[in-house]
Amino acid sequence: MAKTKKQACAIAHKWFEEQAKLPVDSFLRHHAYDRDKRGRLFTIEYCPKSLKGERMCLITFYVLDDGSVEITEDQHHIAARAGEASEQRFHAALNTRTDATPEWFLRVRRGHRITDKRGIDAFAYVEFGEWGRRLRIPVQIKSSKGGVLPYLSKYPLCYQHDVPVIVVNPSWSDDQLRAHVYEVLGKIREERLKTGTRYTEFHTLLFVGHNGT
Repeated sequence: MAKTKKQACAIAHKWFEEQAKLPVDSFLRHHAYDRDKRGRLFTIEYCPKSLKGERMCLITFYVLDDGSVEITEDQHHIAARAGEASEQRFHAALNTRTDATPEWFLRVRRGHRITDKRGIDAFAYVEFGEWGRRLRIPVQIKSSKGGVLPYLSKYPLCYQHDVPVIVVNPSWSDDQLRAHVYEVLGKIREERLKTGTRYTEFHTLLFVGHNGT
C-alpha cells in the first residue's frame, strides 16, 4: 500500500531502480513529485556521467494508492529521446577512426524516414572480398536490451534476415562501443564471405515497401 508520501517514494525508487538498471557512473539529476486524483506522480531524470551531463532518460509514472505503478502515456516520447541520443553517439563513435579500426571497416551512414519506419536506423559499409566490393549491413540501434525483443517481434523481416541490433550501453566508453560494433560486424562479414551472400533480398524488400508485417 502507498497511503503516505514516504511509502509512495519508497515504492517509486524501488521500481525505478529495477526498471532503469542504472550504470554505476549515473546520478539522479532531477526528482519531482506531485499528487492528483489518480495518485502520486513521480518524474525522475537520470544522467550517465559518461555523457557529460547530456540528459539521457526522463521517466514519469504514477504510484497508486494500492501500491501499483502505472506508466504515463508519454513514455514513447521519452523512449524516442533516449533512442536519438544512442543513435547520435553510435554515429559519432563509429565515424571516428582510431588505431583499433579494422582495415575492412569503411563507415556508417544514417538511414532515412523510409528505412526508419521499417526498422533500420543505419547502414554499415565494410569491404567484401576483392575488386573493391563492399557489403552494406543494415543496423538497428537500441538504448537498452529491453527494446530488442519488441523490435524483433515488430519487424520479423529484420529477424529473418539477421539484421544486427546494437545496444548502446551508456556506461561504455567510445572505444568500448566501437570494439563491440566491430566484433558484431566482423562476424557478419566473415559469415557472408563464406557463403557469398549479401543482404540483396532484404534491401529489395526494404525499399519496395515490404515491412515484414
